[in-house]
Amino acid sequence: MVQQSSTFVRSAEAASVLKSPTLLPIVAAPSADQHAPSASSPPSHAVHSSAPVAPAAPPSPPPAVPSSDPLFLAQAEGQTAETKLCAVLAKAETATANVQAAQVEADEVEEELRALQARVEQMQAEILVAQAVVEDAQAHADMVQAEVQVAQAEESWARAKVTAAQRCANLERAHRHLAAKRAASATPRGGDEEAVAAKRPRTDGAVVEGE
Repeated sequence: MVQQSSTFVRSAEAASVLKSPTLLPIVAAPSADQHAPSASSPPSHAVHSSAPVAPAAPPSPPPAVPSSDPLFLAQAEGQTAETKLCAVLAKAETATANVQAAQVEADEVEEELRALQARVEQMQAEILVAQAVVEDAQAHADMVQAEVQVAQAEESWARAKVTAAQRCANLERAHRHLAAKRAASATPRGGDEEAVAAKRPRTDGAVVEGE
């Protein structure tokens, strides 16, 4: 950009030089013959004479500058160069405007890219947070499942204890029933007591029948 600005300054200086009054069309100065009195004009001392004086003729127009004049050619070339320089300057200004517009557009695109990059990073952070939440929920679900399994095991143990208690009660009842049966079988009944007593030996020396 600094180089372009220096080029514009040099171009502007060149344009100002081309526009200087030194290159304006040069009009040929009147020749010495035009200042010299013509042969038909009366001498200066004749003006004071009593004879009427004819009016002076108008000056002739300056001769046209020939196309082969170096100054004319240089001026024409300078004007052509000035026209080309103006066109180049206009193109340069247009190119500069286009470059500035492209730079502005590039800045906008870069800003959009930065915003998109920030959004992507934010989404990545949100994804990481969501993954952490999912892992936490999975761990909580695993813990709940473990608690359910523990509760099921405790319930199974309680049922086993109830079953064992029932079996112990049944065994105890069976044992009491068996003991009662044994006691009942060991105790003599009504008429059997006399037979048992008859079979016992007497203390008076008598012999019991059937001995």
